[in-house]
Amino acid sequence: MNNLIRAVLLSCALSAPIAAFAQTADHALTRADVRADLVRVEQAGYRPISNDPNYPEDIQAAEAKVAAQPSQSVASRPAAAFAQASASGPTRADVVADLIQAERDGTLPTSNWDYPPSAQTIARNRELYAVAHGEPRAATASVGTGAAVSTASAQ
Repeated sequence: MNNLIRAVLLSCALSAPIAAFAQTADHALTRADVRADLVRVEQAGYRPISNDPNYPEDIQAAEAKVAAQPSQSVASRPAAAFAQASASGPTRADVVADLIQAERDGTLPTSNWDYPPSAQTIARNRELYAVAHGEPRAATASVGTGAAVSTASAQ
């Protein structure tokens, strides 16, 4: 009986540190949480790049300042707000589909100095897309398009 009690107490004593360091399943830290925490600590005065010989004290002081401040709402945290915005945005497939449609419509500008694209640029881009993808060309696309289209259509 004594051996059984000792075994149970020993197993409890050995498993206690493991349970203390185990992360709870209801809230795992995300990358956005860690970045938001780093931003708050940096705003409190911590500089991670500095070669401070008092390393543990400066991070502990910054963490104490953060802990003393009232908690911020999620919207006011830069990293958390960015993570929420990216989670609710369009998917990669949506962006690719929009890009293909813009290229097909001719509204995708070919250079920075032609933004927003002019009617001539849109017509030229539509014709170039049709030539590149083997689609029938529009009759209005060749009006005023210049040498770039004639070179592309000659290929």
